Amino acid sequence: MKSIINLYLDWVNNYLSLEVFAEHNQISIKLASLIIKEGRILHEINTAGIDSLNTPAKTYFINKMEH
Repeated sequence: MKSIINLYLDWVNNYLSLEVFAEHNQISIKLASLIIKEGRILHEINTAGIDSLNTPAKTYFINKMEH
């Protein structure tokens, strides 16, 4: 199976609707939505670093990295 980041990038580059993305990947719409949200966060971390994240998840990742 593709990685979450690759699925996110596939959605960004090739799909206009969440429903079609979910159908083509044979997953539920809820799972497709989660993949897109998580993929965006992971992609941001990989490409620009944690400082560029502007989401509530930023605090989560900062707290997890401090341990």
